Amino acid sequence: MPYRIEYRDSDGGVITHYSGKLTEAEFLACTEEKFANPEIFTRYRYSISDFSGVTEFSVGLNLIKENAMLSNQAMRANQSGVMAIVVNSVLLIGMGNLWRGNTLDTDDRVGVFRCLDEAQSWVHKQLQRHENRG
Repeated sequence: MPYRIEYRDSDGGVITHYSGKLTEAEFLACTEEKFANPEIFTRYRYSISDFSGVTEFSVGLNLIKENAMLSNQAMRANQSGVMAIVVNSVLLIGMGNLWRGNTLDTDDRVGVFRCLDEAQSWVHKQLQRHENRG
C-alpha cells in the first residue's frame, strides 16, 4: 500500500506517509479513509501529509482540488487545526501549491514544506501560537 495513516493520540496529530508510485485510485482511497469519520476533524489538532517518499505521482487535478475542499471543511469544523504537506520534487511542489490554493481562506493554517522536520516544527509553532491567543 503506497500510504500509511498514523493517528497520534499523544499529541493530537494525523500523519499520512505516502510512498512509491501513487495512483489516483490509491490517493482517493486514502482521502476517503481519512475523511470518512467527521469526528476526526475535531478530535485531531493537526494533519501532515508526507509525500517525500513518492517516486511517481499520477493524481489528476480534480482529485487534488476535491481533497483540498474536504481539507477546508475539516478546518472549518476545527478552527484551531492546522495542516501541512511535505513535498520534495518540482512536480509535487506544484501539486502542493495547487492544493494549498484550493483550501480557501486558510492560508495561515496551511503550509507546504520540503521535509517532515520543517512541517512538524511549523505545525507545533502554529498550534502554540493559537493556544497563546485563545
